[in-house]
Amino acid sequence: MLSGVGPSEVLRPLQIPVIHHLPVGENLQDHVSVLIFFKIPGNNLDPKQFLDAIYQFLIHAQGPLTSHGTASLTGFINTQPHLNSSDPDVE
Repeated sequence: MLSGVGPSEVLRPLQIPVIHHLPVGENLQDHVSVLIFFKIPGNNLDPKQFLDAIYQFLIHAQGPLTSHGTASLTGFINTQPHLNSSDPDVE
């Protein structure tokens, strides 16, 4: 914010000349990521199911190939439950 671009109510008390009042970053939300690696033993690939999945994806834009695996593992967590907020602060 030293550039003078930001919320004027923050810049003025710090004696930073306001070039443009713009609430930059006020809606910033952090996305925490955790990488988990695992290996499934054996060959679990059924060729018919795989071909069906390819067909569903190419013809109907549906099925298991429309999403990568981690998309189904997204969580919404309130890390400060003592604030009694129903809005999660971490996705």
